[in-house]
Amino acid sequence: MFIKTKTLLASLFNVVIMLGMVSAENDSHHKRSPSVIVLIPDGFGASQATLTREFLRARDGLDERFNKLAFDDYHVGSIMTKSANNLVTDSAAAGTAFACGANTNNGIIGYDENIEICPTVLEGAKALGYRTGLVSTTRITHATPAAYSSHVYDRDFEEDIAAMQLGEYVLGPQVDLLWGGGRSMFTPASANGSRVDERDLVAEAKEKGWNVVLSKIEFDAYGKDGKARRSRIAGRNNGGHLPSLGLFADSHLDYDIDRDESEQPSLAEMAIGAMNALDHDNKPFFLMVRLHPLHNCSQSLHPIGRSW
Repeated sequence: MFIKTKTLLASLFNVVIMLGMVSAENDSHHKRSPSVIVLIPDGFGASQATLTREFLRARDGLDERFNKLAFDDYHVGSIMTKSANNLVTDSAAAGTAFACGANTNNGIIGYDENIEICPTVLEGAKALGYRTGLVSTTRITHATPAAYSSHVYDRDFEEDIAAMQLGEYVLGPQVDLLWGGGRSMFTPASANGSRVDERDLVAEAKEKGWNVVLSKIEFDAYGKDGKARRSRIAGRNNGGHLPSLGLFADSHLDYDIDRDESEQPSLAEMAIGAMNALDHDNKPFFLMVRLHPLHNCSQSLHPIGRSW
C-alpha cells in the first residue's frame, strides 16, 4: 500500500505539536501527562443512551434526575462523524473522524475526502512517548481499530492493515498492544487463513519479539505474570511483555451470550488487562477499546469504570 511519506510526517508533526502542549503543561507542574482511554461502543449514539436511561427509569422506578449510565461520569464531549459522501456513515469514515479529526468517504481509512493522508491521534501519542494499545471484540483489522493504526483506501484491505499494525509502513511499529479477533488476517490461506500472499504474520511477529497470545489459556498465563489482573497494582513492571499481539478468534469474537469462557476472554478482561499492561514506569498510555453493541456493552463498561 503506497503512502505519501512526506505528507504523513508533516501532518504528524502538527499532531505532535498539539499533544505536546498538554505534555508541556504537565511537565511544568512535574506531573505525568494524562493517559487517554477511548471507549467506542459501535452504533451507540445519543438516542440509544436516552432510550437506555428511559428503560432503566421505567423498570427500576428511578428519579430521572439521578438516572445515569456507567459512562456518564466519563463523557466529556461529542464528535461529528458524518461521512463526506453518504447519508449513512460507515465505521471506516466514522473511525477516521475519531482517530484523525477529518471527515472522509465511506470505506476509506486514514485519508480525508481528498485522499490526503491524515495522521492519527495514536501515532501522535506514540511520537510523544506514550504506550499505545487497541482492544476490540471485532477483528483487530476491522475498520474502527484500523482507523487508529493504518492508512488504506479501502477498509477491506485487511491483509494490508494487519501488516501495518505490526509496523510495516513509514512510521514503523506504532501499536504496543493489539488484542481482539481476526487471526485469519495474519495467517496464510494454506493454513486456513485469509492471506493470499501466504505470509504468516503471527510467526513473523514472534520473530520480531512480540508476545503472542492466541487462546484463553495463553491469555490467562499472560495474566498470571501480573499483566491481566483486575487490580492496577498487579500491572506494574511488565514492560518486558510488550509488544503483545492477542488474536482470540479467526474472525470476530463471539457475542457475550454465546462466548465460551474457556476459549475467549471477555471484553472487560481484555480492556482491564490492556490498561494494566500499558500502565507502568510512570509513562502515560493511549488505549482505544472498541465494543460491538451485542458484546454485553452495559456490563462490560462497568468494571472498566470501577477499575480505572
